[in-house]
Amino acid sequence: MITNDGETSCYQKAVDDMNSEKWKMAMDEEMDSLAKNNTSDFVELPGGRSVVGCKWVFKLKWKVDGSMKDMRPGW
Repeated sequence: MITNDGETSCYQKAVDDMNSEKWKMAMDEEMDSLAKNNTSDFVELPGGRSVVGCKWVFKLKWKVDGSMKDMRPGW
C-alpha cells in the first residue's frame, strides 16, 4: 500500500514504486550506516531461542514549502 503522502507500507511496495531506485539507495545507506556503527552481530541461534523479527519502515521527510526533502527507510 502507498499512502496519500507517498509513503509505502512494505519492502515490496518500495521496490515496485516509481521511486524504487531512490528507496533502494536510501535502504543501502541505512544498511551501510548500521554496519559502520556495529549495531548488530550475526550469531548462531542458541537452542530453544527464537529470532527477533523486524521490518522496514518507510517515511518521507518534507520541506516547509511542501516539497520532498528526503526518503528515510528504517530498520
